[in-house]
Amino acid sequence: MFVKKENLVEYRVFQNLPQRDKFWQGTVKLYLVLAILLFALSVHAVVPEKHFEPLNDVLARYNVTKIPDAQDYPDVPAIGLLSLDEYTQGAGTHERKIHKIVKILTSAGKDYATVAIPCYSNCFIEARTIKADGHIINLPSRDLMRSDQRTKYSQTFTLFQFALPSVEPGDIIEYRASVTYPAPFYAEDFRFGERYPVLREIFSLSYPDSYSYSYISVQPPGSKPFQISRDSFIENGSKMLRSTFSAESIAGMPLNNAYYVQPGLRIFVDGINGVSTKAFRDWSGFAEFVSQHFRVGSLMGTPVKPFINTVMGKETDPAAIVHRLYDAADNEIEITGDQSWMSGFSFQSPEETFRRKMAGPEDFALFLAACYKELKIDVDLVLVNSYDKPEATKESPFPPDLDQVFLNVKTKSGEFLIDCNGNGRSINLIPSKAMNRFALGIPVSFDHQVVTTPPFLSAMPYRDGNRSHIDVTMIPGEKDWKLNFTWYLTGDFESSMVSTLRSKNEEAMKYEIENLLRTHIRADLSRDIQIRNTCAGLEVSGTASVPRKKINQDLEIVQNEFWNNDFQLRPYEIERRDTPVLLPVAGEISVSYTIQMTPGANPSLPIARDIECNPVHYSLSIVSNKSQIRIDEKLKIRDVQVKPVNFPKFREFLDSYYSHHFWSIVMSSHLSAAQVKASVQ
Repeated sequence: MFVKKENLVEYRVFQNLPQRDKFWQGTVKLYLVLAILLFALSVHAVVPEKHFEPLNDVLARYNVTKIPDAQDYPDVPAIGLLSLDEYTQGAGTHERKIHKIVKILTSAGKDYATVAIPCYSNCFIEARTIKADGHIINLPSRDLMRSDQRTKYSQTFTLFQFALPSVEPGDIIEYRASVTYPAPFYAEDFRFGERYPVLREIFSLSYPDSYSYSYISVQPPGSKPFQISRDSFIENGSKMLRSTFSAESIAGMPLNNAYYVQPGLRIFVDGINGVSTKAFRDWSGFAEFVSQHFRVGSLMGTPVKPFINTVMGKETDPAAIVHRLYDAADNEIEITGDQSWMSGFSFQSPEETFRRKMAGPEDFALFLAACYKELKIDVDLVLVNSYDKPEATKESPFPPDLDQVFLNVKTKSGEFLIDCNGNGRSINLIPSKAMNRFALGIPVSFDHQVVTTPPFLSAMPYRDGNRSHIDVTMIPGEKDWKLNFTWYLTGDFESSMVSTLRSKNEEAMKYEIENLLRTHIRADLSRDIQIRNTCAGLEVSGTASVPRKKINQDLEIVQNEFWNNDFQLRPYEIERRDTPVLLPVAGEISVSYTIQMTPGANPSLPIARDIECNPVHYSLSIVSNKSQIRIDEKLKIRDVQVKPVNFPKFREFLDSYYSHHFWSIVMSSHLSAAQVKASVQ
């Protein structure tokens, strides 16, 4: 059964897979039969199920009584007549069916006639174009393009792509697909809507009566409430329950994928075989759900047990065992796959992880946890999403970024925090409370002054000397920090954003800016946000508050990875910044800190530097006394289109200052084709 939760939440649990899909049918020739056999012999098969029903019959069944024309929706490229999403829970798997009917209104709407569908084991796809005169053109099988892909867990799947045939303004496109996923359905944030407006969309979930699910509705201001109905049916002799959610007149989704403006629901498993699971509204709750319900039995009799024994040898020191097991697992198991389109756990057993020698970050963490628990070492799973735990447990309509997975290992020698994320994994004597952090990520140049723990900062790239930036002053209080900020939205980088905001009335503009700020400044905003419309852009100012945090005074070492690895900070109130500021293609970034030290602190300071390495100029200066340290960093990048020389040396230089995660972003997007003249002293 479903239990309604009143609170509004939108966190991304399992990101929706790219699904826009359907059909191939028609006369089956000999070579096509052979092709299907080849598909069957491989992992993935595309199997047509049945022909389409008459269009008018389908629309009438779902109370779509009128097919609109272009004059009914001026300046809209396409209109969705009907969108159906049906999920069915099976035994260890679940099936997703989609059915989309879209009318193309303008030439720009033809972009929506190109569809991509992921296929795991068995799936079917069929599609057709219904011309304005009623003529039907089915999707030819030769137009169904196939490419092999891998998920973040190295799970093989096939991506099928196709363009519906002969689409012109006034035509209707229709496609259906069914995909079987090789895992049960646990949770998802489902959003109604497409890039274009939709007249009617229906989402249904069918599941055995041994399962129960809960949901939390998301109803942004201005959206129409969706309707809910429930029924039951018998399938293969078993009773199935079904909950159906129906929405009407859904606005088109913004181009920036702002899911929080779309109506929808978070839906998650609430009980399995009569065992109740804890409803989670945040990633912290989801971590508890995983750790409680992903049970790992004894590893005795499995290949993992000899692995543990070999690694331990005769070692008895718990701290040494923690390091040994981590190093051995790190060498034995590879984290592979793309994290850009799928998130969540594959719930891979430790034996399966050990056999396959590869895993996603979450399953790598669970493998380690199983090994430590076999040795009676206590372990907590920690999922980090730019919020600290108190912030993460607040109901919020804005999605976090879950891309960090850690283990907190507790021994008599202390608590170890193990990074299981695959990019520069590490193990540190840091208590889990050191993971508390806040994210501040707007295109900026920073002037940041603090006398207590600074928040985590990440500046997104800006281009060509644009002066878009945010000025932040933080004033510490007994319980929280007060942030006074002014955000200047200027230059080409924000031109589309500024023009979009300016097209709205003042109340709507303020609402959108609050959404942006809450996404980037993870803090409690006051209601006194001021907006000034200037000739150069928009100037937004206001205040916010952030709960004050203190790192454990017994902390021995915090390693600051923004500088090179020899920079170690002893006990005083500063958090680790383990993701550096992202570089622009060309421009300048500066970061300044004034840090108030705790009594008796004796920090090991970074080395002052002034390095010219074309096209980068980097400088770091330090002024310190007994009570405080002032650190100023400046990084300037000129135009990277210089004559390419000695790129490896340039990368070697900057690698000593910036993490691998940083380079995986910046090098791939901005400097991958550049070789840069470098002179390193």
